[in-house]
Amino acid sequence: MWCPAGERGHPITVLYEKARNWWIGSDPGLLRLRMATRTTPALACSLVMLDLLAKATGRPLAVALLGVVITVAAAAQTRSNIDALVAILDGAEGVTVNSATDGLDAAEPAARHQDGDGGLRLGTRHFLTAVQAVRQIERAIITAATDLGAGDSLKVASPAAS
Repeated sequence: MWCPAGERGHPITVLYEKARNWWIGSDPGLLRLRMATRTTPALACSLVMLDLLAKATGRPLAVALLGVVITVAAAAQTRSNIDALVAILDGAEGVTVNSATDGLDAAEPAARHQDGDGGLRLGTRHFLTAVQAVRQIERAIITAATDLGAGDSLKVASPAAS
């Protein structure tokens, strides 16, 4: 049987795959729709699990969502800084890193406030440990990137302004 360009498989299957790949590749809207149909159920499952976890620990869902949003934002910024560090190592110039310290600083008091004046709950201690780990990773990345020549967009108040 004939197969185009030495490809293996049934000719109809090969032609179908080529047509499908061409159609998907030429329609970015369809690709976005397919990604959305995968992301939406995953997000819905995550929210259901987060709601169950919030109910099990006796915390309001809004507090759990706040922790997730702050943590995801800090992790995304850290990933961006890792990409900047890789770009510097590859020889790029004019690279800037942005610290996620503000988000991490906001997460700690919010978590401590939810436990009140008593001791910290186990979940809060785990969350604070994770925040500290992300903070250390972030600090190491920012330090390495600035030592290698990256610009640091972190704004620090001058002593004269205080």
